[in-house]
Amino acid sequence: MMRQGVISAVIFLLLAMLVMIYMPEGYAAISWAIGAVVVVTLILIRARKGGD
Repeated sequence: MMRQGVISAVIFLLLAMLVMIYMPEGYAAISWAIGAVVVVTLILIRARKGGD
């Protein structure tokens, strides 16, 4: 389960990097999106650990 989350996070970061390269003006929005995804991922990991 953890590996799947890590892989999806890596894929998301790679996509974000590509968008930053091609659309630099979208940097701020992407950085906010990355922050939101990281926070949600941490919350889900803690919830899963608590559930176990």
